[in-house]
Amino acid sequence: MAMSRKNGLRDLRLARETCLPDRQACVPPAACSRCSPPTASPLVHGLQVPTCRDGTQGGGFTLVEAVISVLIVAVMLVVALDTLGAVGRARTVQGKPGTARALGWALVTEIFQGRYEDPNEPGQWGLETGEGAATRADFNDSDDYDGWSASPPQSKDGTPMTHYQGWTRRARITLIDPRALTVSLVGDLGLRMIVVEVTDPDGNATDVRALRSKYGAGQKEPAYETTFVTWTGIDLQVGPDATRRIDSGVNLVNPAKAEAGS
Repeated sequence: MAMSRKNGLRDLRLARETCLPDRQACVPPAACSRCSPPTASPLVHGLQVPTCRDGTQGGGFTLVEAVISVLIVAVMLVVALDTLGAVGRARTVQGKPGTARALGWALVTEIFQGRYEDPNEPGQWGLETGEGAATRADFNDSDDYDGWSASPPQSKDGTPMTHYQGWTRRARITLIDPRALTVSLVGDLGLRMIVVEVTDPDGNATDVRALRSKYGAGQKEPAYETTFVTWTGIDLQVGPDATRRIDSGVNLVNPAKAEAGS
């Protein structure tokens, strides 16, 4: 009984499907409304192949189906390329704020290398006697940087950072009331706010802010004449493209200084 049922299923499968000898094309006889039953089909290699009433073999792609398939693939390709472009633009947009912050902190840490105010001319705001405004090479206290601006940004010796074309960096120094952390209206109370504004080529501005105290550790005179490190510069570049370079710096919390007599 089981064997008879298995033979019956095999006969039914053969009746519903006719295959070429190489098994590359198996076409049901009723693949379309135009196909004739196997008994009326021509012989190919001794086997009957379903044939449509107009004389063509059934089971292939029509021209309309091929055109629709091409259109679907084209639409998917356009969507994929548009998504890839959006990802690239997003990475560029995200990279510019990081570059702006690095440029801002580079100038802030440079300002922290100098004194709170010039000890030779206390109370003098801005450049003191003998200090030039062409570069920052003579700047030695925080208020010297007030109003400084350069595009493209420059190193302290005045060398332009050519890989930052279209960028602008400017500094502002403001007197702060330490009791309320607001702008001081009664003069210098020993606290200043350093603001460095960096503008990218698209006009987007990023502010970096820091407070500088007259009574901070950087203002203390060493007990002996000595040389010590107060700042470390950082230049990072990915690959040969100079436009993918970041310049920044950091002030050392605990300056390493030489012992007296060494």
